[in-house]
Amino acid sequence: DAIIDDDEASGGWANEGGTSSSTTTATVGKKTINVYKLDAEPKATLEMLADAGINVEQWHANKVSDKFSRLENTAFVSGSGVNRPRGFLTYSAWSSAGVYERNKIEQVNLGATAPLTSDGLIGLQASLKEPYQARAAFLMKRLTYGAATKLKGADNYYFGNTFLKDGIAIPTLLGKRVIFADDMEAIAANALAIAYADWSLAYTIVDKLGLTILRDPYTSKGNVIFYTTKRVGGDVTNFDGIKIGKVAA
Repeated sequence: DAIIDDDEASGGWANEGGTSSSTTTATVGKKTINVYKLDAEPKATLEMLADAGINVEQWHANKVSDKFSRLENTAFVSGSGVNRPRGFLTYSAWSSAGVYERNKIEQVNLGATAPLTSDGLIGLQASLKEPYQARAAFLMKRLTYGAATKLKGADNYYFGNTFLKDGIAIPTLLGKRVIFADDMEAIAANALAIAYADWSLAYTIVDKLGLTILRDPYTSKGNVIFYTTKRVGGDVTNFDGIKIGKVAA
C-alpha cells in the first residue's frame, strides 16, 4: 500500500489572542499497488547440463532476468494495469492546465510536431512545482534526447550538455539528469514523448523477493525445466510530481 497525500490543511493569519477562520483538516488516502507475476520455463537437456563448460542454470537465469527487466520497464511506462503494472502514460490528462486532478497527469504541450522546441522543453520543466524540482529528472528515448541537444539559439550555443560524475558522462537537459527509456513514445504528432518528474515520489515499484527458480526434472523426461518467476507491481503514487510533454497535433 502507498500513501496518497495530495491535500492541504487550511491556515490563515489572526490577530493577537484571536484565531483565523481556517478549520479545514487535511485528508490522506491509501492506494493499493497489486503485485503481478512474470514467468518463464527455459529448459536444458541432461546431457547439456553434464557436458557444458558453463553454469547453464546461471546462464538461463541471466537471460530470463534480462527479459523480465525489459518487460517490467515497458509496463512501468505503458502497462495496462491488467495482469501487469500500470504505466504512467496510460493516465488521462488534467482538464485544465495547472488544475490538479487525482488519477490524472498533466500533459504539457511541447509546442510543435517536430522538431522539438526549446520553449516547449522549458515550459514542461517549469510546469512542475518547486518542491519536486530538486530531485526531478527527464525520461525520454535516446533519439528524443538527440533531437533536444541539437537545439541552439541565435548565438549557436547548443541547448543540451553533459557533466562528468566519477569520470562518466551523464546526459543532462536544462540542468537536470536525463534517463533514457526506449519504451517512451517517439517524436510524432500527439506523442507523449517526454516525462519530467520526481520519480522517487511520482512512481512506486514493488519488487517481491527478486527472481525465483524451481528446478523441474520430472515433467519433461531427459530435460530439466527451470521454472522462473518474479513478482512485481508499479503505479503512479503522486499525480502532482510528474508532468508529461505532449508533441503537438
